[in-house]
Amino acid sequence: GPRPLTLLVGGEAIGPALWDRLAAAHASGLLRALNVYGPTECTVDATAGWIDRPGEPHIGTALPGLRARLLDENLAPVGEGEAGELYLAGPRVARGYRNRPGLTAERFVADPSGAPGGRMYRTGDRCRLLPDGRLAYLGRADGQVKLRGHRIELPEIEAALARVDGVAEAAVVLGEDAGGTPCLIAHHRGGDAAALRTALAAALPSYMVPAAYVAVDRFATTPSGKLDRTALATRVETPKDRAGTAGPAEGLTGTAEELIARVWTQVLGAASIGPDDNFFKLGGHSLLAIKLVSRVRAELSVALPVKAVYAHPRLRDLAAHIEALTAAKDA
Repeated sequence: GPRPLTLLVGGEAIGPALWDRLAAAHASGLLRALNVYGPTECTVDATAGWIDRPGEPHIGTALPGLRARLLDENLAPVGEGEAGELYLAGPRVARGYRNRPGLTAERFVADPSGAPGGRMYRTGDRCRLLPDGRLAYLGRADGQVKLRGHRIELPEIEAALARVDGVAEAAVVLGEDAGGTPCLIAHHRGGDAAALRTALAAALPSYMVPAAYVAVDRFATTPSGKLDRTALATRVETPKDRAGTAGPAEGLTGTAEELIARVWTQVLGAASIGPDDNFFKLGGHSLLAIKLVSRVRAELSVALPVKAVYAHPRLRDLAAHIEALTAAKDA
């Protein structure tokens, strides 16, 4: 029979939900999926691992031409199950950055285990060494994450949250929504979620505004008293059919507005939707826009293009556009 499709997954960290779906597709013979990782400084792909069974996502092992080393702050190798920063060495590592000697010296450091004069690239990524030698990706060592093509500094979002009245403490992580889509999740002690979303939408680019907000009474800490980020929720479940338990939000008029509000509630996981709310300021993005269009088509039998969500991000405007499409279809 035909050979299964081989799918290369890279560019961003893969979440557990997508990992398990790809592993199931692998087991069924539908496709073979390979998780690849690599910074540009090491000629793109540096490690790879087959997504062949469910469980903890990993980035595999080093590809030919590179050596992967997981080191602690003293450049000593970490043991099995321990976390460290990933360094890459070998002939595929670049010489440095053009006309940027300071940055080159910072990121391309001497290789204590290599030949005299050898260097290794400090990726800034943290990983954990798995029992079989594969690497589990943990995120950026400096608090930087990548989401839908944007590099995002989590401390910058946390600082913006801390500036909002009533917020005593805040932490942001890259996690997943109920559908397995990567998203930013803000944990906050004090403050109202709606007010926080509004404040961040005014202070930050839309791609930096968290899609979900989790209120906590206290943050877990490590034995040394620091924030224990491993205790923060990295998956947010969409509330169950809020539309069935609560009436329409105040200010909604007409069937179209109420239906769009219900769909937005289910897609975005927001507690309350008003006619002047903006889809993207509530945490919407391109993938959720596709889900929104699909739901509208199923509910109203209207061929709503995705670009319409971008052209009419405000609920009232989108509802009016849908009503116009419906009228044209029925004419």
